Amino acid sequence: MGGDIAGSSPPFRRTANGLAVTVTAVGLPGVGGLVRRSGALPGDLICVTGALGGSLLSGRHLSFSPRIREALLLAEQFDIHAMIDVSDGLSTDLLHIAQESAVGLEVEAAKIPLHPDALAARSPSRRTAGGRKAAVRRALEDGEDYELAFCTCERDAKKASRGGVLGTPVTVIGRVTEGPSSHLVLPDGRRQRLRGKGWEHLRA
Repeated sequence: MGGDIAGSSPPFRRTANGLAVTVTAVGLPGVGGLVRRSGALPGDLICVTGALGGSLLSGRHLSFSPRIREALLLAEQFDIHAMIDVSDGLSTDLLHIAQESAVGLEVEAAKIPLHPDALAARSPSRRTAGGRKAAVRRALEDGEDYELAFCTCERDAKKASRGGVLGTPVTVIGRVTEGPSSHLVLPDGRRQRLRGKGWEHLRA
């Protein structure tokens, strides 16, 4: 089951004449079974499909193709312990897995696959362009990428990353730990707490 949670302040209700439309889709799991957020295990590797960041600033979020076929195939061919679509920002969505699975995470900033839009995007608010550090921040926080983040054993993670899935690259970006803390490992080896700075529903 999928859906959305959203809110609007009074000015939005006036301009929309009070109309709100919410759509929920209900379906059945594929042959690989149901994959939840809550199954990640210490020692699992963290993987993502495709490349991340810059979707909102480039407008790519208006023409994305959700990784439905890829998710079904991953669940069928590999022992995927936990999976989520990256819609609210990589940091926020990975922490959903960590919370639901009662584990910690170590994410390596240098391994996050960055979309060219993340490297080229210019932020109107900061008036700064490019740079890997800014691009990593966009990948962690922007959201609207609609790629997949999943956790699986080291053997399956390496196999998936070698061959990809349906022509989409798969990249190993970190590891599941005993927890409860989650960290971002910077390129120089320093570790900082991984904070969910992506989209938070119903929060101004």
